[in-house]
Amino acid sequence: MNRNSLILAAGLALALPATGAMAQQSSVTGISWSYFDIAAQHVSPDESALESNTGLALRGSGMINPNWHLFLGWNRGKLEGGTHIGDNEIAIDEDINRFHFGLGYNLPVAARTDLFARVAYERVSSADFLVTTPAGVIGGELEGTEGYSLEVGVRSALGRNWEVGGSLRHIFMDDPEATIGAGDAINIGGLVDDDHTALVLNGQYKFNNGWGVIAEADVGSAYQSLLLGVRLSY
Repeated sequence: MNRNSLILAAGLALALPATGAMAQQSSVTGISWSYFDIAAQHVSPDESALESNTGLALRGSGMINPNWHLFLGWNRGKLEGGTHIGDNEIAIDEDINRFHFGLGYNLPVAARTDLFARVAYERVSSADFLVTTPAGVIGGELEGTEGYSLEVGVRSALGRNWEVGGSLRHIFMDDPEATIGAGDAINIGGLVDDDHTALVLNGQYKFNNGWGVIAEADVGSAYQSLLLGVRLSY
């Protein structure tokens, strides 16, 4: 089984039918922390050498008890763009995978509102690129990188069918290392920057059978994005 299949299987495992604790939480605020998402995600890098792209996102969350939950997510998109370093031109056009999993704490503070805090491990896959020099073209590799994220926010149910929320999320990532040819290091600063803070706004329209339509916008970071998809809540 490959990595993507394992991630999908783990996401489905998080979306197992609710226990009594899950049902209790849902009755307190109308907010479910057990769900599975499938969505399209459009990313528009701001002041970057990268191009906009649209990819697939899968996410899941499962409650441990009324106040704690586990979550994970995976998305695949295009890393495409270029920059110049002296007389050399750096060009990249590669699909990459981003993966995260973590632990969240949610606290009801009103009849239909939860505050929450989350911490997660973050991982980005490697990607190949090309360096065009006066002497010719050399292949290179942008190695995978990892780090962690912190997020605090609020979710609130507006009646039976609508839900809105917002959060601040900061992702701390190690600088990706780049090598060319036989493994010589190269600095491609300005092409990729994964350490950033985001203001995240989201909403959901919930049907009465557990399904819903979700939208999420990252409007504050260097990688602004819009996610649209469906959610199955338990």
